[in-house]
Amino acid sequence: MNSDTRQAALAITGACGIRQAAETHAALLAAAREPDDLVVDCTGMTETDLSFIQLIIACGKSMQAQGRRFAVLPDGAGVLAGAFARAGLSPDGSRP
Repeated sequence: MNSDTRQAALAITGACGIRQAAETHAALLAAAREPDDLVVDCTGMTETDLSFIQLIIACGKSMQAQGRRFAVLPDGAGVLAGAFARAGLSPDGSRP
């Protein structure tokens, strides 16, 4: 994303799994309704599961279909990368 484009940021902190899926879904929907591109900041994430992976892949596809950019900032501990690996996916949502 470049500096000429407006972007919204959504910070994900702590656990973000099936128990938080409804809350995460609502937050992603609200952010995606804005006209801006979206960055999901997962640097504060401590645990996740495949429900979060499904939500961010769906959100990213929806935003791309609208011609908007979507990015995810991964956590430093590899929590997000581990969830993608368990799903058999690369971090971009494709199969390795």
